[in-house]
Amino acid sequence: MPPKTTISKNALEQAAFEVCRAEGAEALTARRLAQALGCSTQPVYTACGSMEQLKNAVAERVKDFTMQRLAEGAGDVPPYLQVGFASLRLAQDEPHLFGLASARMRARLDEPPPPKIAEAMRADPRLAPLSEDQLVRVHSLVWVFAQGLATLLGPDAPEGALSRAESMLRDAGDAIIAHETRTPITPCSEDRCPA
Repeated sequence: MPPKTTISKNALEQAAFEVCRAEGAEALTARRLAQALGCSTQPVYTACGSMEQLKNAVAERVKDFTMQRLAEGAGDVPPYLQVGFASLRLAQDEPHLFGLASARMRARLDEPPPPKIAEAMRADPRLAPLSEDQLVRVHSLVWVFAQGLATLLGPDAPEGALSRAESMLRDAGDAIIAHETRTPITPCSEDRCPA
């Protein structure tokens, strides 16, 4: 009798995450995982209990990965655009994970900006006078625009699509702030924007 294959729950979840990352959620089957792990399907079911439990665990890993990437920001862009820029890059670099995370991202529509971003937004002279509700609205509108742009990106996007999307996001951010502050639009170019 051949030796019994033992797969840890963590190894199985990581393999499932990597399958989803490379091939999308539709590829997540016991057979595909067994192939990735070099075993039969039995150890897969033994380690995960059920495919539903495994999918839930993968969803948590996707959420953690996505939140980490979004928290990294984009460095040289204004704080109110950082999460949007990170979303654009996530969509281009990790299209399958972006697709899996998009439902969670849609649920963030009316959430206030993360505390670090809110604090940085307050440091922007154009945003400092806004009320808390207005800051949330600026953040939400930028978020909606960024997510729409991000859905258009992916590994098959035409060359230069990411930089064009980033430019569009900057323009949208300027327009949103102008609308909220009821001031004329003053473009926020890379060299004139507070970072």
